Amino acid sequence: AGATLSLLSALIDKSLLRYEDSDRFSVHELLRQYAQERLEQNAEDVRRTRDLHSAHYAGFLEARGDAITGAMQQRILLEVASELHNIRAAWSWAVRQLHVGYIQQAAYTLYQFIDFRGPYHEGEELFEQAIAALETVESNQQNDRVLAVLCALCGWIYIRTGEYEKSAAVFERSRALFAAINAAPPAGFGTDPLMGLALLATVRGDYIGAIALAEAACVEAAGRSDTDNLQIGNYVQASAYCSLGQYPAAQEQAARAYRLASTDCNQAMMAYILVVLGDIARAEGQLETAQHHYQRCHGLHSQLDNVEGMAVALVRLAELASSQRDYSKAAMF
Repeated sequence: AGATLSLLSALIDKSLLRYEDSDRFSVHELLRQYAQERLEQNAEDVRRTRDLHSAHYAGFLEARGDAITGAMQQRILLEVASELHNIRAAWSWAVRQLHVGYIQQAAYTLYQFIDFRGPYHEGEELFEQAIAALETVESNQQNDRVLAVLCALCGWIYIRTGEYEKSAAVFERSRALFAAINAAPPAGFGTDPLMGLALLATVRGDYIGAIALAEAACVEAAGRSDTDNLQIGNYVQASAYCSLGQYPAAQEQAARAYRLASTDCNQAMMAYILVVLGDIARAEGQLETAQHHYQRCHGLHSQLDNVEGMAVALVRLAELASSQRDYSKAAMF
């Protein structure tokens, strides 16, 4: 907000601010409420201050877009979690004021946090609000591109919440928007609606359709050197082939996906691929290998505090123990 160190120090001396170990300053809630009441007496001051706040946290999220799916994943998730109350406020203001640029900056990292940490219904609400806001702005190449990305990201959230018809609708809308402006999806996890449709087909049990969609999406992703979406495409094909009982093909696709995820140090993607590798090993009677994969999956998700991912791994471990008639062990999981 443009405050200088001398000003912050003066406020600390007057006990209006408190310095914390994390290089942050905090204000008592009663003082914050009083300051907000004073601020709201001038509409222009409100707008300027909220704009500065929204711009800061949009930049904060944008700066962490690459790292949130890389080697610094754990740290970035903690950083975003610690700022979540500010991020919610900044996003809400950007949506209400139709600051398309701020929404664009914030959307990708916010989606990744939602996907890793599991506040799916809140994420659904936040992205639906942004999509509704973007529908009211002038249609042009830039605005339509942002709307296309928002629709694609929202489609993945709908899969998480089990709203498959909504998911298919926004994925198709995203594809239509990209086609209308003759643009490809930007690189990144969840940005390609065709990949989303491929995974949705797998969830719905259309494994042949999922493979066809994922193959087409992989060709496009390879053409634009989009290794993030290639990982998803290989993962989808591995899952579909595994469900069809075509284990050599599933193993090949899973190995490709895992190599790409390992190169990027994407723990979350590595963990989900380990589930498929475990399923393949279990189907082929390699039970110790399957258990190893499931345990590694649980360990990676635990480091990221991904509750949904940990649950998936524990269910697989319980099923494996049950198949070996070790029911007491299964119950422990």
